[in-house]
Amino acid sequence: MTDVAVRPEKTGPPAGPARGSHRDLATLAFRFAIGAAALVAVILRFCPSTSLWLDEAQSVAIAKLPLSGAGTTMWDGLRQDGSPPLYYLLLHGWISVFGTGTSAVRAMSAVLNLIAVAPLYVLGRRTVGERAARIAVLFYLTSPFALYFASETRMYSLVVLLTALGGLALEATLRRPRAVTVIGLAVCSGLLALTHYWCFYLLLTTAGWLVALAVRRGSGARGPVEGVGPAEREAVDATALAAVDRGAPAAAAAVPDQTPPAAPVGSPARPALLGLLGIVAGVIVFAPWLPNFRYQMQHTGTPWGEPASFAAVAHAYGEWAGGPSTQGRLLLLIVTALVAFGVAGTALDGRRISLDLHGREPGRTLFFLSTITLLVAVAAGKVVGNAWADRYTATAFVPFLLVVGLGATLLTDQRVFRGILVAAMLLGLYGGASDMLKTRTQAGQAGSVLAQVSHPGDVLLICPDQLGPGLSRTVPPWLKVHVVPTYAGPDRVDWVDYQKRNSRANAQVLASRALAEAGPGHQVFFAGSAAYRTYETLCTAVQTDLLNARPHYTQVMHQADPDQAFENFNLVNFRPR
Repeated sequence: MTDVAVRPEKTGPPAGPARGSHRDLATLAFRFAIGAAALVAVILRFCPSTSLWLDEAQSVAIAKLPLSGAGTTMWDGLRQDGSPPLYYLLLHGWISVFGTGTSAVRAMSAVLNLIAVAPLYVLGRRTVGERAARIAVLFYLTSPFALYFASETRMYSLVVLLTALGGLALEATLRRPRAVTVIGLAVCSGLLALTHYWCFYLLLTTAGWLVALAVRRGSGARGPVEGVGPAEREAVDATALAAVDRGAPAAAAAVPDQTPPAAPVGSPARPALLGLLGIVAGVIVFAPWLPNFRYQMQHTGTPWGEPASFAAVAHAYGEWAGGPSTQGRLLLLIVTALVAFGVAGTALDGRRISLDLHGREPGRTLFFLSTITLLVAVAAGKVVGNAWADRYTATAFVPFLLVVGLGATLLTDQRVFRGILVAAMLLGLYGGASDMLKTRTQAGQAGSVLAQVSHPGDVLLICPDQLGPGLSRTVPPWLKVHVVPTYAGPDRVDWVDYQKRNSRANAQVLASRALAEAGPGHQVFFAGSAAYRTYETLCTAVQTDLLNARPHYTQVMHQADPDQAFENFNLVNFRPR
């Protein structure tokens, strides 16, 4: 962006060493290592084959509904789900070509995730420079956070793609405002809002920054542009590293042989105002969805969780780095240092980096956009009662990656730089693979068990209904399957007035209905967990009523530990007398 310029201290690759030298071999090994890691990261995105859990299965169930007709349509499903439509429309088209198989529906996220590499790289090159852009892409490819949502049938890869495209449109508007850039920004803003409602927080934060930028420019204050554009800075970078290799301090080496052009006077407020106009104009793209959005605001939400505290912001950075695992915490140490360098660092020489607590551009602005977005999300959640989920923070992930890439460029000692980068990529791959390949739900296990022990005419009662979408894809087709408390089919959760409906449910009536449907000659299976919010007593009460009516039971599947399966539950067989 015009007000986010590349630093002179950022370093480029050194002049090539003599062929066959030790340094030449080290360079070759380094390039092979990062190339192999990137290739493995790409392949990993298509590997997970475990059963779809609630959110994924619900997405598929909604996306495969018809767009029109007399029955339930996709629009009806979305009103009940509380989600905007863009991702589901894309998935609808994808399913029509590739089907609803587990690998097929997850592959769309992997493809979108990889497509995002191109705009992320171009955005990075324009804002933090060529080398930092490449590093940001490598961190993105091997990030455990990015790897996970690349393998999940949800909209978070699309969020990252649209965020990067929107960043490009905003950068172009600030650098050289034209009608096409403003329209592009409006389209990206509207599409982001049509992908996930948390994108409103990113748009609001960016709009606030543009207002502050316009006020500063309008007052004649000089912005953080430091005198030269990315091309000139890259030339300075190459000179700097060559001098560092000869033993000179980077701060001194950052001065080229010819003095760069003087810093321009701060740009007027017009580009920032046009950028603001582009974001606001995104309402035009979102407008057709407004009636559904109003309905969802009144009747759906996140009854499965509670609003987060502001500590969730720090937790989000931990999740972006790799999560609570050992390798994730090691990666967090690396990423924290790189973020600090990216926000406030200046390379003095190959061994020293100076930190300016005032912060430096462009890292300061990028970190601001990322962090304030999260703070706005927490504050809004406290006001409207929406829950926090770490996957939602994908809305603020792109500027974070650029800060990390920028910080890595301040490691001017090539051995340190290469060691840190390779270590970070390997830790990311290991942590990402562990998360991606872990069992997400016991639905597959339950389906296998039911295929062995159930018979036509048997009844499966699922409590809570949030277990239904995943189980609907795995249970034998001969079972009669219903969910608590609606006694409806299991493929979709209806979130409309969810808590009120659950509070009015009658456990005894539900248990009696299942027993009557099974009759005296068929089994009643109960898949349930008491760990879900708004179901604190209901599932236990239903199971108790079944037990009172049929004391002869067998627990055919035990509930797994959360670290073994994120979506876990018991499966009990209540046999006829």
